[in-house]
Amino acid sequence: MQTKYFFIAFLCCTICCTENVNAQITGGIHSSGKSFNLAIGYNFSERIWADMRFYVPSLSDEFDPEIMCNYNIIKRDKFEHYTGFGFFPYEFNSVEAIYGMAVMPFEKNKNISFNLEFKPLFDFDDIDLLITGSVGVRYILR
Repeated sequence: MQTKYFFIAFLCCTICCTENVNAQITGGIHSSGKSFNLAIGYNFSERIWADMRFYVPSLSDEFDPEIMCNYNIIKRDKFEHYTGFGFFPYEFNSVEAIYGMAVMPFEKNKNISFNLEFKPLFDFDDIDLLITGSVGVRYILR
């Protein structure tokens, strides 16, 4: 079942990568209450990017991956609004919608952003809707 989700996420990200634009690797740290995650991402273009996040719930030994694909709907010099979808196959066996905002407060360094995300998550195992969110920092390696 997890292989199916990974294949669907990989396929969606590949389809979204049809633009030939300068791509960048990103890194980030996010926190959402009792857990935090480390993110490794890839900017396919100015508007499309993907993240692979590794959750560490309650600082335990388990690393639960989350695969996300996002699209910047509003992009300005100091902020971005983005939306997307994600798969969280191991912990919840779920799919999530994402709405986020990134703020770039430093004039001379646009590579760093502070992110705030709202993520409703549908759990297929328990047939339940969970409302989650996170606060984080993202850095683009140029």
